[in-house]
Amino acid sequence: MSSNQAGLVDMDRGIVHKLLIILISLLLGYIFWGKKSAIYSISKNRHNPVIVLVLIFLWVGLVGVLNQVDLGALLTHLLISFWWIITYLFAKKYTENHIEEFQQILRLYIIMYFVYIWVNIIARNQIQTNFERDFAITVYIYYILLFIPFIYMIQRNIIRNALLIIAIAMVATSYKRGTIICLPIMLIAYEFVQSIIKNKWFSFIRRVVFLVVAIGVFLFLVNETSGGFLSERFAKEELESGSGRSDIWDIALTAIANRSFLETIVGTGSGSSVRLLGTGAHNEWIEFLFSFGVVGVMLYASMCIIWISECLYYVKRKAEYAPHMCMMTTYLLIGGLFSGFYFQHTSFYFFSLMGVCKALNDKQLLSTCHQLKKHL
Repeated sequence: MSSNQAGLVDMDRGIVHKLLIILISLLLGYIFWGKKSAIYSISKNRHNPVIVLVLIFLWVGLVGVLNQVDLGALLTHLLISFWWIITYLFAKKYTENHIEEFQQILRLYIIMYFVYIWVNIIARNQIQTNFERDFAITVYIYYILLFIPFIYMIQRNIIRNALLIIAIAMVATSYKRGTIICLPIMLIAYEFVQSIIKNKWFSFIRRVVFLVVAIGVFLFLVNETSGGFLSERFAKEELESGSGRSDIWDIALTAIANRSFLETIVGTGSGSSVRLLGTGAHNEWIEFLFSFGVVGVMLYASMCIIWISECLYYVKRKAEYAPHMCMMTTYLLIGGLFSGFYFQHTSFYFFSLMGVCKALNDKQLLSTCHQLKKHL
């Protein structure tokens, strides 16, 4: 609530970093002193995202030191990079140790879903009031997208569908083009993978038609009630400017093209894109290339490939939570094209869900394996 994304300016952000350090310490404590060895769990992974996350952490630090970047920007990036490693390991290990209590764990995520519904509403009111705007475009809506895979874990259809409808309504009324584009792609990805696993293609067509119609109705109603503001956001002129994205990308790519060979390979470090552009690059590939060079963008690509490999691995084995992982990976690939990902606080729920699903899928596959051995 101290961010300008909540419609506030010049707020003290010190408490955010203090709470983040406390949170990371708690997660780290559980990883090392829980009843199961996290290191042993890591060594069993077929695809190990932790390795590339550690390499990104080390590379961000090395590039920052070589370029003597602002210490505050470097420490923030290192803290967040370390946070993702710990978040994934904690979520995986805690779920492994408490499989029987998973529904209780899921309730906590759903509570946070409602918290961010409230946060979005508060942010909209403050943006409209403090900046004297008729319509508030809320960045916090990305949190709602990241909670949708958790919503799909709910067993009761009526509750799951009700929360999904609320999410669609919140996304449609956010006027945020990125989330409006990403939402249907995520939902279709889930239904597609689910149809592969269960081999129910008629159900896939029926649900996709329902989702497309539901989203279309919401967008139509929002556009009508906003006097055409939503449709204006998707007008050709608006899309080309993209809140200045095309200009930002041109400036960033031009700067990269004019660099020396060494700068192109290494990058210019944490905070360098903000110094030039006044903001991030609004494209994670350009951001990593600009700040961390060719090596950085290769590490980011490796991370994406590993998550895709994880998804394919579990889809092939018809794991129950493979569709949820695929939905979240779709968010990573699509959302990263026109927004930030790696150094955004929203990504906590990405790495958290991936750890949870990893544990649940491995438990299911292990149980299936034991059952097969009994029949042999």
